[in-house]
Amino acid sequence: MRHVAIALLLTATLLGCKKNDDPTTNGASVSTYVVSTLAGTGTSGRADGTGGTATFAGPNQTALDAQGNLYVTDSDNHCIRKVTPAGVVSTYAGRSRHCRLS
Repeated sequence: MRHVAIALLLTATLLGCKKNDDPTTNGASVSTYVVSTLAGTGTSGRADGTGGTATFAGPNQTALDAQGNLYVTDSDNHCIRKVTPAGVVSTYAGRSRHCRLS
């Protein structure tokens, strides 16, 4: 069984859904229950951009803020990505570098 991480803001009309091993961020309309891809291509990578030009590698947990922005932990890229309601993806925190402890 795959783990599904969901962030839901009760007053929002957008539901952010994420399925492990799927490098896209899906949005679901609560009123119509239609799921569509908000950002990502299905191909692993690390590119900011709008909609299908953005890529993720290991998106895992999600959270929504009061403005409807979706924050995604992009674990294989070691960063947190921000997705606006318009589907614009930017790197919110972190860098694509592995950490090493000595």
